[in-house]
Amino acid sequence: MPNRSLFHAAVAIAVGILAWLVFTFVRMGGDPPTLAERQMKPIEEAMREQSPGVKPAISDKDLQDFADELGGEFADVLLNSLLKDFLSSKDAIRNQATLRFSSDEAMRNFLAGKFGSGIRILDTLDGLRAVKIGFDSAQDLWDALAQSGLQSGDVDIGANYVVSYPRVPNPSDPSSDIAPQPDAVGFGYGLFDWLGIAKLDISQWGRGVKIAVIDGMIQSHATFRDGQVRVFDLLGTEISPDDGHATAVAGVIAGNDKGAPGIVPGAEIYGYRVLDSNGYGDSFTLASAITQAVDAGIKIINISLGSYGDSIVVSDAVAYAAKNGALIIAAAGNDGANSITFPAGYASVISVGSVEAKGEHMNFSNSGSNLDIAAPGYVIPAAWPGGQLVEFSGTSASAPVTTASIVALMSVYPSLSPTQAYNLLASYANEAGAPGVDPQHGAGNVNLARPIAGTTPGVIDVGVASNYYDPATAKSGQLPTLQVTVENRGTDPVYNVQVGVTGDNQQQNFNVSYLAPGATQTQNVPLNVNDVAADGYIHINTAVDLTSGGSDQRYYDNRLQSLITPPATK
Repeated sequence: MPNRSLFHAAVAIAVGILAWLVFTFVRMGGDPPTLAERQMKPIEEAMREQSPGVKPAISDKDLQDFADELGGEFADVLLNSLLKDFLSSKDAIRNQATLRFSSDEAMRNFLAGKFGSGIRILDTLDGLRAVKIGFDSAQDLWDALAQSGLQSGDVDIGANYVVSYPRVPNPSDPSSDIAPQPDAVGFGYGLFDWLGIAKLDISQWGRGVKIAVIDGMIQSHATFRDGQVRVFDLLGTEISPDDGHATAVAGVIAGNDKGAPGIVPGAEIYGYRVLDSNGYGDSFTLASAITQAVDAGIKIINISLGSYGDSIVVSDAVAYAAKNGALIIAAAGNDGANSITFPAGYASVISVGSVEAKGEHMNFSNSGSNLDIAAPGYVIPAAWPGGQLVEFSGTSASAPVTTASIVALMSVYPSLSPTQAYNLLASYANEAGAPGVDPQHGAGNVNLARPIAGTTPGVIDVGVASNYYDPATAKSGQLPTLQVTVENRGTDPVYNVQVGVTGDNQQQNFNVSYLAPGATQTQNVPLNVNDVAADGYIHINTAVDLTSGGSDQRYYDNRLQSLITPPATK
């Protein structure tokens, strides 16, 4: 056991740990932040804020010093493992831990133990054999583990992490690190046109389907019909009338219009509240909501929140959902990072990034090799508490668009399972970004028109898929090139498609002699890196023309205007 001096140090640590919990989850005194301030607040900033009279949190070095004195015994190994989680993630809640037991008996034995006042059982999750505990000091936790009677292999330990909805992009603040690019085009009420469903009767889409929305509190709004939304509050804390994130998510999925139309208005929404009115919660509660939704027989789960902490209990909950045939769709995050938040980052979860109305990747949308698909996520009309409407942006909006699109295909093709419906959606996704599957778009951009049309002959639709520039081509000593991709999004082959690529001071033309349905062709076009406009970008305008005749049914994707960031010059 650590010596007495370390015990006294651990007591001092306890004060800081308690302070951490207080200022992370409790708003103490003063005026509450405005809605805009809550939306724009990064997780790390919220965790560092101090309220008057609260002492600074302990440093991770203090925790490391405690761990350095430990040996290789059972409790030592577990505590070292937890402290490594603390050191590796800003999202780890410093005076909580998650215990995952190998058997029901091991869990029962632990819960039957006699603990000192410094250990609290905060929550249990029987189906996953998991327990959330609170502890006042590292010494208290060490004592509880050492005296539990458990042995190696009986239990794993991990951090409990802060989860939150992604930061909200602010179009009016171009200096923000997650500001949309200057040429981003919002969807507005053109979303259904973009998806290809504006002329379809969607009133019964989603009928008989239960969709779980794991988020904040879904509040009443005229866009929801009576009895359409059922709410399960896993927090029981005060609800702010300005807390509208979950309401917006649910409305995008299943709103019945009233200014906030949903894609599958016939669906039933089961709302599981795991975020407080500031938009924060924890991974253990998220895992509990996932398992509750699965146990209720729900097969489609939307999660427009996340964390960079990889929780062992959330990982287990995700595996439990997959084992029981439930499909989880989750937001990739809005930090503009080259990594995806959890649970979107898990292999069995459909991770969703954001695009604007030209189909181009949004600057704020997280990227990664494990991104599955991209969907509209910029200026989407959505419901908000108090009968209000908002312009909803971010991967928080892209996830429900994807969720609803999967359910829409299940309505069109009733024999499809959720996973089969997603696979169909992904197979018909619009090519975008770098040719093929890429970290910013995954399989491509969601398009409902194509899988609904299926193999119906006579659909003519040729689109400019992307003007993609990889700055690495400027570093290889070769002439920088622009990759221009065109795609046949119809069901009939097309011939002799003329493609024109225009810059402010450059013009390139090429011909695509033949494109089979669903096929793409990429042309490397020399890029004049000196053709920089006054705004600092290279302006590229690519257009296609069907010289072989026929009427293009989606003419608005025949042209793509892009801003290319020129390579840095020495």
